[in-house]
Amino acid sequence: MTEKEYMFGFVKPLMESLFGVNVSVYFNDRHEIFLTMHGKSIVRYLQDIGLVCGNKIKAGATIPGWIFENKRYLQVCVRGLIDTDGSIYPLKPHYPNLLQICFKSKNPILLQDMRKAFLELGYHPSKITWNKIYLTRQAEIDKYVNEIGFSNSHHYKRYLTVRKQA
Repeated sequence: MTEKEYMFGFVKPLMESLFGVNVSVYFNDRHEIFLTMHGKSIVRYLQDIGLVCGNKIKAGATIPGWIFENKRYLQVCVRGLIDTDGSIYPLKPHYPNLLQICFKSKNPILLQDMRKAFLELGYHPSKITWNKIYLTRQAEIDKYVNEIGFSNSHHYKRYLTVRKQA
């Protein structure tokens, strides 16, 4: 599944079923996909649960505290962030059978929260390097797939491809 298929086949229907609205799609000149929905009640609800409006970097988006209080919520939140702003890839060319999960964000608060989330879930993430954090321990990559998983099948297929080569 491509990123485009993930957005149209998973994210868009999820948004529509959760909020009962039509979701609009548009592309910009950098080939980015944007999904939008409108409604004051949606905005109020998202603000009430601790999410911010507008640009997530400028607004200082964070993982709301209530998510940290429940392990399952935290796992689902981490999965969503990795599905959208993360990647999994082999450590080529020197270690082609080893994988790494990377989370990238220009929002330093979100990076710190993501690192904290990994630690609370029993992982050993790297320190924040520029705008990224990594999971590199191979046992933890497998643990991530088994406990948290991916909703983005592109990530899961990449995981399976490398594991089959090992």
